[in-house]
Amino acid sequence: MLNVIKWATIIVIAGGLGLSVLHAMPPPQAAEALPQDTPPIVVIGPDADIVITGSKPQLRGGLWRFRRSPTLVYGGGSIRGFAFTTCLEDGALEQSLHKLAGDQSALPRGMICTRLKLKIEDGKIAGRRSCTTPSTMIGMDAINSRLDLSGRYNSKILNMNYLSESWGGSIDRGGGSGWNPARQSAQRWRVEATRIAECPVQRRLDQRTLEEAITRLFSANVNPDND
Repeated sequence: MLNVIKWATIIVIAGGLGLSVLHAMPPPQAAEALPQDTPPIVVIGPDADIVITGSKPQLRGGLWRFRRSPTLVYGGGSIRGFAFTTCLEDGALEQSLHKLAGDQSALPRGMICTRLKLKIEDGKIAGRRSCTTPSTMIGMDAINSRLDLSGRYNSKILNMNYLSESWGGSIDRGGGSGWNPARQSAQRWRVEATRIAECPVQRRLDQRTLEEAITRLFSANVNPDND
């Protein structure tokens, strides 16, 4: 009560002297600062299919469409391109690529492969793995191959470039060392992937299982007539 009377008196005196009342008022109290460790609020929009936060982008689960370009065969020839869809789960982009490469499931045709080595950061993808396909014929060498993967990604699209080089498959005809050297071949193709919807309740005609997607994405000699 005394404080009220005191400031009322000051206001009256200040008014009588022609002074501004605002200058006579006490300074406002500063707002209390937030603690230093208060976490920031991050809002991620619903349109991001690949959420890029830090060095580990997260892939949004759902129905994804993959478009594979024609496969160019070094030395001449090509295999026409095709498209298909498959359902992917929420998870890290790196983990999803490992699944699509067959690192966590059986590989086709008895292939024995090393785990796909991946480096994913700053919107870029780089990877490599080696495989061996045992021979099914007596006297024929096993086929060894190496796959190089490169690509880019953003919040809406994933682009991957593949280069597959293989050698082997030669048949021992008794001609001595170097008479029938291992045959070498190489193929190159590109894959573009986008999320198009939630996973459907009933399977679509163009939808493939994860195991079927492995061959269609990482095999150099896939038959497009199967799609």
